[in-house]
Amino acid sequence: MCQEIPVKNAFSLMRWRLMAVVAILLAAVGPLSALSAEAAGPVTWNATVGYSSRDQAIQSNFYFPNNITIDKGDRVTWSLKSGEFFTITFLTGTPPPPFVINGPNGPELNPAALDPAGGSSYNGTVFTNSGLIAAPGQTYTLTFNSVGTYNYNCLVHTPMTGSVKVQPAGTPYPHSQTYYNAQATAAEVASIGQGYALEALGLANALSLGVGHVTAGIGKFYSMGSIGVVRFLPQVAVVRANQTVTWNNRDPEFPHTITFNLDFPNPLASFFPSKSVIEGPNGGSATMSSTSQPLNSGVIVKNGPFGTQFSVEFTTPSTNAYHCELHDQLGMTGVVVVLPGS
Repeated sequence: MCQEIPVKNAFSLMRWRLMAVVAILLAAVGPLSALSAEAAGPVTWNATVGYSSRDQAIQSNFYFPNNITIDKGDRVTWSLKSGEFFTITFLTGTPPPPFVINGPNGPELNPAALDPAGGSSYNGTVFTNSGLIAAPGQTYTLTFNSVGTYNYNCLVHTPMTGSVKVQPAGTPYPHSQTYYNAQATAAEVASIGQGYALEALGLANALSLGVGHVTAGIGKFYSMGSIGVVRFLPQVAVVRANQTVTWNNRDPEFPHTITFNLDFPNPLASFFPSKSVIEGPNGGSATMSSTSQPLNSGVIVKNGPFGTQFSVEFTTPSTNAYHCELHDQLGMTGVVVVLPGS
């Protein structure tokens, strides 16, 4: 395993600009934190789920804000702001149901994680789940009827957590909605900055390994969530005939596939490699001799059954388009250009 190459000075100015934006936003938040209000009746509070760069390359998997204080009887409405999908799940002491299970025909989504549960209100005693939130702008609203502090998490992105503190009805609020909005915006900007740094690191790492190396996604865990870059870096790999391209997934969470000339009606079917793939200690390998040859790596991910790498030897000059079957809708596509041999 090669050493990571630190992000160079080319990104220093970008970081300073991001820090300046965050500082301005936090300065605006400061005076708002002193505001308190007693509402005449139940209040609906707004929060968001996930965030992404405009091109969907960077997926920020957090709740914004991830901590909010409300009164008994109030509601919280979460809105999706990402191309990824999530759940808002109050486990209430129960083990988290796995998101993917082994069905009679292979991997399938678990209805216990996929479907809503618990109704539209929460009292701290019943497993309550939004079900899958998958369409940008989709919302989930929950009313809180009991005093306490309640933690919730995402069944898709397991590091992703948040909490709702419920005070007795009529208690002055420590913060306003404006405060939470500004706090969320500052965190969103910071997370995208972290994503750009990861993207640069993934590209630098692939280039440092020489011709024929591609970073197939890169990401990082944080205390209350994660950031993933869903891109092949570089997007265009150039080799000569009879040379090999090796993809390495550097994301600890997101699984990816390297898929040529296949489109699975059920993306979960892409979890398994093509029969022509030879499994090795670090991942699978295969040979491509035609631009129309179907080939699928299976999922490559840390602690996955097929390793974190996939290698293909290309035997003839050609241009070969490929994609990640799980994230092509977010723009995770690539091309391998094969030049005549030297």
